[in-house]
Amino acid sequence: MREKIFKKPPVLLRVGKNKTDYIPAEAVCPADIVFFGRSGATIKIGDCLLSPVSGDIAVISRKTEYSADVSGLPVGGAIFVTIDGAEIYGDYLFTGESGFRLVASGVYRGILEASFRQLWREQDDEYPETDVVSDNLLNVILALTARLMPFEIRPRKSGEVFRRAKEYFDENFLSDETLLDACKRLNLDRYYLTHVFRKQTGMPPKKYLIEKRLEYAEQLLRMTDDDIIVIARRCGYADPAYFCRLFKQTRGKTALEYRANYKKKKAEEEKQKK
Repeated sequence: MREKIFKKPPVLLRVGKNKTDYIPAEAVCPADIVFFGRSGATIKIGDCLLSPVSGDIAVISRKTEYSADVSGLPVGGAIFVTIDGAEIYGDYLFTGESGFRLVASGVYRGILEASFRQLWREQDDEYPETDVVSDNLLNVILALTARLMPFEIRPRKSGEVFRRAKEYFDENFLSDETLLDACKRLNLDRYYLTHVFRKQTGMPPKKYLIEKRLEYAEQLLRMTDDDIIVIARRCGYADPAYFCRLFKQTRGKTALEYRANYKKKKAEEEKQKK
């Protein structure tokens, strides 16, 4: 990388096969970095239960309450590395504002897995210069993990992230792309974007997109006499039955009732004008 990421060199606190509750009292920005060599583990963060697959890397702030169940994995199926000094330039944590990241190691799978495993072996203190080797291995792990989260290298203010994402969603809310596809286009982490949207609007991006579509449906119901099937498809719903259920669930009335009420109200207003 051409630029520094961390404000100070992170300190290796621990390497192990499980999460530990022990963190030195002087630790300021502790974080866990977990490499999952096998599928089958679970991570619980609040009410969110995640199932990492083989090759995934989790980066979690130790200020975030979480639990990890790796009981179903063989020894070394998940390797936990705890560091201190996770603060990066821009006054952000390596873990981001949400305190959690889960990414696939992708093309770096081989070198990352080898680095995690060798870092684990180095803790036996049976090798010469183990501290030097451990520091270098940790730097490789951190640098490659940062590459997998490119937005963290040049941290953005949450307000700017929200503005860019909202602008994109407002223009493309009828697109059939998934939220993950949108995040890839915006070069944003899905968990971080969800955190920012909840903070700014009180709802996650998916709910925001649904609301945009239903607002458009209301407009079509008011301004056209199109059939409900046509309106559903114009709003991005191939299944009109699902559209009708969603509309009633969020609006408290069916689409036809909404149209009828609007026409009745409009007719009364016209009558009063005369």
